[in-house]
Amino acid sequence: VLKRIRRGMPWQEASKAVYAAGSYGNGAAMRAPVLALFYAHDRDGLIAAARISASITHAHPLGIEGAVLIAVAALALLERESTAKILNIAETVCSTPEISGRLKLVRSWIEAKEKPTSRDIAMKLGNGMTATTSCPTALYIALTHRNSSFEEMMELIIACRGDVDTIGAMAGALWGIENGAEQLPKIRLEARARLIDVAAQMHRKHL
Repeated sequence: VLKRIRRGMPWQEASKAVYAAGSYGNGAAMRAPVLALFYAHDRDGLIAAARISASITHAHPLGIEGAVLIAVAALALLERESTAKILNIAETVCSTPEISGRLKLVRSWIEAKEKPTSRDIAMKLGNGMTATTSCPTALYIALTHRNSSFEEMMELIIACRGDVDTIGAMAGALWGIENGAEQLPKIRLEARARLIDVAAQMHRKHL
């Protein structure tokens, strides 16, 4: 899709040139958390922006809904909402059976304080490249590791196998909002100063 856009094809056309209904992968959701910085305290604006940003490369309704799910979860964490409130918000913005059904399972596990194995998570929530099989999984893992170390959360994601890097990116972004960069492992973070500066500028622009 991006190659077609680079060659001059309008994104509205390119977004459905590869897949007739548009991609329902998780790429748009992976890049959605950053939108919450710019649309802090503006959930409606955030939802609209998440939909538009997803539509360029992931025009399928599931691809779009996955991006909205991760974006609103990021904003809710910025606002220091409880896990129960975040799930309420998530269920409000998700209407597709494929994603909303998985969110119900996420809620049931959390409310019952169940601890499913990595195999259960992969089999029942998913560990794939689609928005359906990765966004609810990333949300579940992030919410159940709000007070855990980054390493502990990543160990579970790795154990779930599948699309580890994208699920890790989504869950990691949500975890980072809750815990801050200071709680990351003491490793070299590429372009750290630039990332912090850009994030601060995005947040200030809205405020």
